[in-house]
Parts: sequence; C-alpha cells; structure tokens
Amino acid sequence: IPIGQADELPFVVVDVGDAQVAGHRQLGAQSPGVVFVFAEFIITTIYTCRALLIYCLADMIFSCRLVARADYRVR
Repeated sequence: IPIGQADELPFVVVDVGDAQVAGHRQLGAQSPGVVFVFAEFIITTIYTCRALLIYCLADMIFSCRLVARADYRVR
C-alpha cells in the first residue's frame, strides 16, 4: 500500500497486518510474502471495488434467473 493511501485508510493496513500474522501461523512462515501480497490484494479489492462487485454480482444473479425462466418457458 502506498504511503499516501496508508494515511487515508489506516484500517486497511491493520487488516493486512492481521492477515499476515494469520498466514505466518498457518504456513509456519513458509511463504509469508505470498500470503501478504494475496491478503493485501483481496482487502484492497474489497475496499476499492465493493460497490462494483456487489452490482456485478446482483446483475449476474438477475441475468441467470432471467435465462433460467426463459429456458423453462421454452420447454
């Protein structure tokens, strides 16, 4: 996380730190770097794209239901 963002989003840094600690315990410090990057990626994605993800998910579910209904009507 860049320094500029760290000042604005302190909770993200805390969450990443907790995830890193949890990763250390699980893997026995086997590959902490990978766990840290993965956790940081997930948390950053959640906080930056939360609204977009929710919108896409709802749109996907709605589209699937429409397709299922149309398929059912055809049969």
